[in-house]
Amino acid sequence: LDAGTANFTSAAGNILTFTYTSQESDNSTGLDVTGLNPNGAVIEDAAENEAIFAFSGQLAAASNIVIDTEAPDAPTVTPLVTLSTLPTLEGTTGAFAPNAGEVLRVEVNGATYEVTPIGTTWSLNLATQKIDSGTLGAFVDNTFYPVTATLIDEAGNATSDSTTNELGINTDPIILSIAPATNTPDGFYDEDDTISIEITVSQPVRVSGGQP
Repeated sequence: LDAGTANFTSAAGNILTFTYTSQESDNSTGLDVTGLNPNGAVIEDAAENEAIFAFSGQLAAASNIVIDTEAPDAPTVTPLVTLSTLPTLEGTTGAFAPNAGEVLRVEVNGATYEVTPIGTTWSLNLATQKIDSGTLGAFVDNTFYPVTATLIDEAGNATSDSTTNELGINTDPIILSIAPATNTPDGFYDEDDTISIEITVSQPVRVSGGQP
């Protein structure tokens, strides 16, 4: 081969088997057979007629072998702090939608899922999605968990997201946002004007025993 040498493995009937280990710099055009080095061996039939070998592009014509060493774009995981102990996780597949044959795997709390993206986004509902391997552990309150999204192409090249501890479970009320109320539009206000401010909390709360 232009790319290197394939080594003899076995002979069975009229089939000779050779194996070649692809290298990082290989490409599909370099995989065509260019010659045979007997290396001291004799290849002959039962009547002791020596085999004659001539090569002119047969491997390239008979196959569609592609050497792919380029890893896919890194997927992302959207950080989430939630009350739910079976939340829906989301993220992206990077800048591009996955190619045919690429697989997105998401690992969280002991379970691995295969997720089908829609375009460049993916979503995983832990309450309904089938687990492909492992077991989903119980989520503990006030704890953060890593969510690992990995994109794997047909050649086995893989890239994972670079973030960690993206999922937080918090069943205590937390402040989600602070903003002017709807009756407080943008603009200029004079002295003694009333400005209403709203604090949005992660769950219904009550105020008692005083005025905060």
